[in-house]
Amino acid sequence: TGHAVAGSMRLVMELHDPARFELALYVVKTDQAVAAALDPARAGLGWARLVDASAAHQHQLARWINEAGTHVVIDCNGQTGKESMLALAMRPALIQVHFLGFPSTLGAAYVDHIIGDRTVSPADLAGFYTEKLLVLPHTFQVTSHRYRQSHPWPDGRRAEWALRSAYLRAPE
Repeated sequence: TGHAVAGSMRLVMELHDPARFELALYVVKTDQAVAAALDPARAGLGWARLVDASAAHQHQLARWINEAGTHVVIDCNGQTGKESMLALAMRPALIQVHFLGFPSTLGAAYVDHIIGDRTVSPADLAGFYTEKLLVLPHTFQVTSHRYRQSHPWPDGRRAEWALRSAYLRAPE
């Protein structure tokens, strides 16, 4: 979808081996659910199963995750306004991880791990986290040049962005 987190996760989802992992994407925001359903390729669903949970109550979302036999749930929303914190509090999966969308502790004992890096999750602050830190060696921010977007300007230049930076280039 057009959301930064969804766009960043495209490559991560594509790199999972469908012979070894079953991926389900529970989309809790209405606009993202609609966008993903209309254009699964752009949403980066690949072979992941889309579950529109935008109208679901939190207990229903937790039940769906649990009944699917989910071993690991990775929350990418955190406390960003349309979060799934109540569903996570019901412990629908054996292991619960937070990643990307809210790069700080959630302060919730029912979230086991947080994926970060040395900058957003410094080791000397580990005592302030309720989650166990899973620190990536370089950066927690996933992006890919494969999904750079380009849009024309009226004068023929193009605006391109990838890695959250914008560039202008002259027409070729």
